[in-house]
Amino acid sequence: MRPVLAPDDEVLIDPRAVLAAGDLVLARHPFRAGTRIIKRLSAWTEEGSALLEGLNPDYSTDSRSFGAVPKDHLLGKVVCRF
Repeated sequence: MRPVLAPDDEVLIDPRAVLAAGDLVLARHPFRAGTRIIKRLSAWTEEGSALLEGLNPDYSTDSRSFGAVPKDHLLGKVVCRF
């Protein structure tokens, strides 16, 4: 089985998509200015922030380490990879 994303994959993002749990999203890293990350949206908090989960949870940093990500940090939904 092929991984969800490989290191050299390129992705197409839909910045207008309605985001739901389970979607792959492009987001600005909450603590590293200029760094963008692709993670799975696992849930929304009551405050409207997103809980993000790494695609390889054993080796990934995600909301378990940096907490919920503000909604305005989400740049769009991954709709295609090539």
